[in-house]
Amino acid sequence: MKKTLLLLLVLGPLTSCFLNNEKGPLYLTDKIKGSNELTTDSAVYELRRKIRLLEEKGLEWKEIQEEAQTSFKSIKNIVQKKCYDCHDSDTKLPFYGRLFRRINPINRHQEEGLEAFDFVSKFPLKSRGSENQLSLLNAFRNSVVDKTMPLKSYTLFYPFRKIKKKDQAALLEWIDPLIERLKGFEEKYSEIIIDPTPAGMAKRIFSEKCFRCHANGSSKGGFGEMQNLEALKISKFINLDKPTQSELYTISLSHEMPPNLKEALTEEELESMLLWIQN
Repeated sequence: MKKTLLLLLVLGPLTSCFLNNEKGPLYLTDKIKGSNELTTDSAVYELRRKIRLLEEKGLEWKEIQEEAQTSFKSIKNIVQKKCYDCHDSDTKLPFYGRLFRRINPINRHQEEGLEAFDFVSKFPLKSRGSENQLSLLNAFRNSVVDKTMPLKSYTLFYPFRKIKKKDQAALLEWIDPLIERLKGFEEKYSEIIIDPTPAGMAKRIFSEKCFRCHANGSSKGGFGEMQNLEALKISKFINLDKPTQSELYTISLSHEMPPNLKEALTEEELESMLLWIQN
């Protein structure tokens, strides 16, 4: 009875710390430290361990943000000159881009660009779709490597804004280390980042393997907006009556997609996708 009451005393602040931003994990840790007896209980010990992990995660994420924002200074001029017109929500269009907004192609390009990613805070990148940073950075990287950005229709009028080889090298020098750092970060804190539900697992798989080409404003092969799982679930690419015949599943199973075999979905990922379709 005594242990039950003590456990309730711990769980009460746990609920409070996540509902009230003023009382974070450190507040709960102090509460737990006040009782030596509680630390011997395995359930409370596990809570304490996860709270410490949350603290570490918060501190490391802050460190990643600060480092990325500082190193962004090395590419700021490139991005500002060649990307901000369509990928910075603080950048105003010239007056001719603000006329007849509904039918103005310049306005439309900016709206689509901001939907893909927004450099307004430098890092983390913003997006009107998925804000998974690995997905956004990979999409940015692909556009730099494939030279799909800036748009040809844009560089036709502003040829000096094309991404040159030296620009590409500088951008990748910022992007690649950050991608690797984020991969390590997600792996380290996977138990408190990963959503174990079928939808959560599916979104994680799509984010890592598909979003860079088929979401956040990118629609290679005419297939995009994958970040909207609800719309994807009722699209022509999903067969709810016969899940194993869903096009999204079959092209992943055959390794047709992703095109890079190194990124092919594993058996576990295929099972998770199928489970999401079935549910």
